[in-house]
Amino acid sequence: MTRPVALITGASSGIGLSFAHHLARTGHDLVIVARREDRLRDLAEQLSVEHGIDIEVIAADLADPDDLDVVEERLEAGDPIALFVNNAGFAIPANVAEESYEDSWGPSINVMLTSHQRAIRAALPYMRKAKFGRIVNVASTEGVGATPGNSPYVAAKHIAWVDKVLSRL
Repeated sequence: MTRPVALITGASSGIGLSFAHHLARTGHDLVIVARREDRLRDLAEQLSVEHGIDIEVIAADLADPDDLDVVEERLEAGDPIALFVNNAGFAIPANVAEESYEDSWGPSINVMLTSHQRAIRAALPYMRKAKFGRIVNVASTEGVGATPGNSPYVAAKHIAWVDKVLSRL
């Protein structure tokens, strides 16, 4: 019997790392994605030894369109993904009047909005065809509040929050 496969973005730290440990413990094979390849390889070794699962590592910066292409290709062409944990994200506090888009908000928006939507669109065709699969978009209470100087993060998390609510309809 084959194990279900879960793909987790932002798997090298924080919530993504917690998802990786939990899903490994509950018998999922994993595809782990993050920028820090050394952390991913260490995590893969640890979890495969502890839980006897298969783990694929994809070192990718989801702010980089070429790296995002690699993740999309994996979602579309690799072994079927039963669970996609759309978790990657980061905040760069910046003053819109003082910081350039390319040096501050651009990469954050690319990771938390562009990559989330492109990856969802890559994952859905298989899930629809199989009539099985789940997508978890990690949101934040920042999506229903506001932190001065952090509007791109708040906006991105608000979209994830609204997407979560609308997906129940």
